[in-house]
Amino acid sequence: MQYNVQIIQLDVLEYKAYNPTTTKDDYSGKVNVRVKALIETDKKTISIIVNIDMLLNIAEDLRLSSVGTVNIVNTFLLADDDWTKYIIYEGDKPFIDKELDNFLVNISYHNSRGLLRERGKNDLFGKIILPLMVPQDIERTTT
Repeated sequence: MQYNVQIIQLDVLEYKAYNPTTTKDDYSGKVNVRVKALIETDKKTISIIVNIDMLLNIAEDLRLSSVGTVNIVNTFLLADDDWTKYIIYEGDKPFIDKELDNFLVNISYHNSRGLLRERGKNDLFGKIILPLMVPQDIERTTT
């Protein structure tokens, strides 16, 4: 499916990186990824906010500790014809068609992977490679 959409904003909203108190040659851990969609009907834009929390095993007891949080916004502009096709209203509340949602989340997540890699050159985030994920496996949130 092809959409008439263009990205109009790509920004880091929050970047908090905490370097661990102990250094190791390699780390194991977990990445929590969540996305939230914000629909602005008057502007015909959809913003996908990607939230990434990184947890690493940095202690001997293998407890996971936070090494940072990143929030990245990707804002998309939809053409009028796509807006009427792919934005569904339930009462006054707009919702994104599932296929378009997956398409925008996929772009947003992969943009975030690259941005995080570039931005994290001087801290631990730059050493973490986010896994490849399909958009259907990324948690959606409304908060």
